[in-house]
Amino acid sequence: MYKNQIFCIIFFLLLMLFSKKLCCQDDCSLRYKADSLYLKQNYYEAIKIYKQRQEKLYYNYYMLAVCFCKLELKDSAEYYLQKAVENNFYYNETFYYNNIKNLDSDKRLSCLYNNSKLDSLLQRNYNKMNENIDENLRKE
Repeated sequence: MYKNQIFCIIFFLLLMLFSKKLCCQDDCSLRYKADSLYLKQNYYEAIKIYKQRQEKLYYNYYMLAVCFCKLELKDSAEYYLQKAVENNFYYNETFYYNNIKNLDSDKRLSCLYNNSKLDSLLQRNYNKMNENIDENLRKE
């Protein structure tokens, strides 16, 4: 009897682990599909999928802002960029490599240029990230 309980517990744990792995794979395929739709300029369909994704919310919100900007829906673009910032989005080294240093140099968000409120929020997140890196380096 005791062995059956242990077996059931192990089986249940493995089942949970396996289902989580499948869920992550589904999310990766959703991101691939959404990014593909974005690249094909099918922004409405991409928006639907970005809204479904549960992983990396800051990325989803950023891409939603980009899609809405491409559709010239400035208020929605601003709303989702704000949500991206709230979820710790900032212009990191990847953006810097592509010569994007702030909101005014992000060509994908051209409808939000000269938005000092959003630019200052992005800068604050970037500074916060640098502070966290410095703090972690001091701990080591």
